[in-house]
Amino acid sequence: MASRFSSPNKTNHKKRALLIGNNKYSKNIELRYCTNDAEDLAKNLRRIGFEITVGTDLTYEQMDRTIETFKEKINPDDLVLFFYAGHGCQWGHLNFLIPIDDDRITTNTDLKYRAINVQAMLENVMGRRPSAAIFLLDCCRNIGVRGPSNSNGLSAMQAVAGSFIGFACDADKTALDGSATGRNGLFTSHLLQHIDRRNLTIDEIMCDVCDGVMRETDDGQCPFRVSSLRRKVYLNQQFIPGESRIILNLHKYEKH
Repeated sequence: MASRFSSPNKTNHKKRALLIGNNKYSKNIELRYCTNDAEDLAKNLRRIGFEITVGTDLTYEQMDRTIETFKEKINPDDLVLFFYAGHGCQWGHLNFLIPIDDDRITTNTDLKYRAINVQAMLENVMGRRPSAAIFLLDCCRNIGVRGPSNSNGLSAMQAVAGSFIGFACDADKTALDGSATGRNGLFTSHLLQHIDRRNLTIDEIMCDVCDGVMRETDDGQCPFRVSSLRRKVYLNQQFIPGESRIILNLHKYEKH
């Protein structure tokens, strides 16, 4: 059975995913599971037909170059997924993803030149006219914190038309780093359970992820999402042989 994604008229465009996980920070607390998170999620997405780019423990220049190269590959109507696990922070109501050479960030102003502005990245990706762009941000963790030691979490973001943004926790909150698996962060451990399930929309997947995270934390952590999707988006839409024939036959009877 072929894996497909929903599109109004076409189903032959590519599904592309970029996954970045940073553990080994120069200044802030080293994290434990971010590289596992990116690599494990990449395996699940590859199984359902995504073309995968993975980067782990990247400096600013490496992150910037990896993102730019990935962006240039996006063609109109592709389905795009971006995942990030690592330190993140907010400044001036903007969210920034922190590279491992964070010792070069000594003032807030340095964030503009030494970290990745998520809103700008989202707008650049949407400028390539994908069918949809899904951003999943597992940062501002608390273990240790997935965010600089003074982090107060990420701020809410504006979803560009056709995009979906999923956060590990509520705006201005921090997320737990560990999970029962002992291999992944809490949010990602639940993503891994649902991300490749057949015939679920991204909204349905995130509902199940949110429910799992809240159950595991006794309602202490609630993943947050912002969506401006224009249609239902499936990561692993599969059609069982014979389904289309049955639907066509039903339509035929309805006409008589």
